[in-house]
Amino acid sequence: MDNPFQYDKYVTGKYFIGRRKDCDAITAVISSGENAYICAPRGCGKMSAVQQTLLQMKNRGAQFRVFSLMLTNIRDTATFVRRYRKLLTGEDLPAGTPISQDEVNAAAELPYRMAAESGKQVIVILNEFHNLGTEDGQTMIKAMEKAASDNKDQEAKVSLIFMGSSYNAMEEIFRRRKFFYRLVSTIELTEFSETEIADHIIKGFTAGGKVIDRDLLIGACRIFGNNIWYVNNFFFICDSLSKGYISELTFSDALSCMLSVHIPRFTRIMDNLTDYQERMLKAVLDGVIKFSTTEVLDSYRLNSSANVKRLKDAL
Repeated sequence: MDNPFQYDKYVTGKYFIGRRKDCDAITAVISSGENAYICAPRGCGKMSAVQQTLLQMKNRGAQFRVFSLMLTNIRDTATFVRRYRKLLTGEDLPAGTPISQDEVNAAAELPYRMAAESGKQVIVILNEFHNLGTEDGQTMIKAMEKAASDNKDQEAKVSLIFMGSSYNAMEEIFRRRKFFYRLVSTIELTEFSETEIADHIIKGFTAGGKVIDRDLLIGACRIFGNNIWYVNNFFFICDSLSKGYISELTFSDALSCMLSVHIPRFTRIMDNLTDYQERMLKAVLDGVIKFSTTEVLDSYRLNSSANVKRLKDAL
C-alpha cells in the first residue's frame, strides 16, 4: 500500500524528508571507504537516512554491495559470527559446534576479503550494534576493530555502519572503551523542523484529496516532539479515520488510538523504574536543568549529586 505516512519500515524516495546535510555527511564517509557511527533513538530515521544516501549514491552511478544485519537478539560472539557469515556468504557453520578464535577473526575479515576479490566496495550496516557490547560480545568487537585497522589502506573499500539506539551502551563502546578509535566517523542526525514535517503531512493528505489545518497539524507535531515515527504513526491513523477534512475530533480519536496501543509499554517501563528514577524523570518533565543543586536534591528527594550521576547513567 502506497501511504505517505510510513512508520513500519524505513523510508526512501518521494516520502523521505529533510536531512540533506546528513545524507551528504554519510555520502562523504562511505565514498572515502570510512566507517560511520550513528546513535539516535528508535524511530527517528537512522536507517531511512542511510538507505536514502545509498539510493542517491546508486543513482549517481556508485558501485557497491550492501549487507544489513539487525542485532536485536544478538548478544554474544558465537551468534554474531554465525549470522554474519550467513549474511555475507550464505554459508552456515555446523550447528552446536563451538566457535574458535580463528573463526571469529575470519568472520571479521570477510567483508575486506569479499571487497578485494570482487573489486567492488562492500557496505555493512550493523543495526542495534550496542547489543554486542557484552563481555562476550566484545571478543567480536575487538576482532572487527583489528580487521578494520589492518585493512584501512586496502584499495577495495569497506564501510561498516554502526547504528544504535541505546546512547549509554554505544558511548561505552565507542567513547569510554574507545573501540574503533580513529577508525570511525560520527554522524550526528539533525532534527526535523516543524516546516519540513508540516509540508510532508499536507502533501500526503493533499495527494489523497484530503484537507488539514496547518496550525492543528503543527500542534500535533509539538505533542510528539517532532519525532517522525510518532508523527507518521499518528497521521496514518488520522488518514484511516477520515474521508475528507481532518478535524479536531479526528485528532482526538487518533490520539486515543495511539495511547491505547502505547500505554501498556510505557506502564511496563514505569514499573521497572526505582523511586529515585521516577523522581528524576519528574524533574526532567518539570524543566529542571541543574539537578545537583541543594534545592533540586531536596525538592525531588534525589539524595546526592553522586546519586544523580548514577541515575543519569542508568536512564
